Amino acid sequence: MDTHKTLIFFNKNTNQIAVCSNGKTLGEGSVYLSTNNGDFVELPNIANGFFDGVEWLDDSTLLISDWVTYPTKGFGKIWKYDLKNQQSILYLTEEGIADIYFDSKTKKIFMPQMLKNRVIITDLEKLQTEKHEKHNRLYQYGIADGFVNGLYRGTLPIGEIKFKGDFGLGAPDMLYGELTMLDGRIYQTKATGQTIEPEDDFKTSILFTTFFKADTFFNVDKSIQEKALWALISEKLQHKNGIYAIKITGKFDFVKTRAFPPVKSEPFPVITELFDTQNFFEFTKTEGTLIGFYMPEFLNGINSKGYHFHFLSKDKKQGGHLLDFVGNNLKIEISELQGIDIDIPKDADFQNFKFQTKDNEILKRVEQGK
Repeated sequence: MDTHKTLIFFNKNTNQIAVCSNGKTLGEGSVYLSTNNGDFVELPNIANGFFDGVEWLDDSTLLISDWVTYPTKGFGKIWKYDLKNQQSILYLTEEGIADIYFDSKTKKIFMPQMLKNRVIITDLEKLQTEKHEKHNRLYQYGIADGFVNGLYRGTLPIGEIKFKGDFGLGAPDMLYGELTMLDGRIYQTKATGQTIEPEDDFKTSILFTTFFKADTFFNVDKSIQEKALWALISEKLQHKNGIYAIKITGKFDFVKTRAFPPVKSEPFPVITELFDTQNFFEFTKTEGTLIGFYMPEFLNGINSKGYHFHFLSKDKKQGGHLLDFVGNNLKIEISELQGIDIDIPKDADFQNFKFQTKDNEILKRVEQGK
């Protein structure tokens, strides 16, 4: 168990101890629960964080504070963790929330905002029902048209992406494989097939992420192939011009993925000229998660229209850009995103890149008044 700057809370009703930690690198902390034999187990399905407070809401629910933005990035996190189902829900707060206190009689949460030397007091019900727009917004770094035409050089450290979302996908610096983001952690699947967690200073050239919070759920118990599942999901999407984040978890009889080797010399070719170099991987009888998005037609070029998914196995050893699969016992979670925030790279390669001209005759006539 990571014991670097831990906080503990004992529940006399269950005779259990909940422990949270900051992590050795102040942001890679975890949450643990004591077992009947005195050991501690790390709780799954919660992103690593700068955990600084833990409270029991009841005998099966924890409330956990997460600085996340130390020293400051504009917001913090509060997690509610369901011990029975081993699932966490994220609520965004103001930045710098440290140790917390929950008053079980008044149902109020006391949250010290250390960076502003004050205590925020809120109702548990308000925390759970208040709208947090960051949950259902897409953050995008880079432009797809530029990327596929040779803008492979990484310009944004992935550590900064972790303040923008906890679920997503992208490309590594110099197209060295594929990037996949799940539960706040970023994984790189290399052309060798190896999947690792790169350091926070590792850079990306393009990445899409959101704080994932599903609003639509359904299960598929039978065996199903890729095209059939996309058709089934399409029936659930309420708006054809909507933006959706989609998480698919379960067992897979077959998964095919790919990853590119690094590009080494300039001028960088368009991505279609690299297809002969990509490596393919086939996995059988595996468990894991498909992480991806559905993008509408009007975003094509800025992003990539249609379905775009990466795969990450349960043991985090298998991954890559998804090409095909056969799954069964799948849980599908869908989040309709309400907006998109785009950051464009400031480096010379991007700023001097010549994008293809896209004329819209109607818009041109409107601007010219004729």
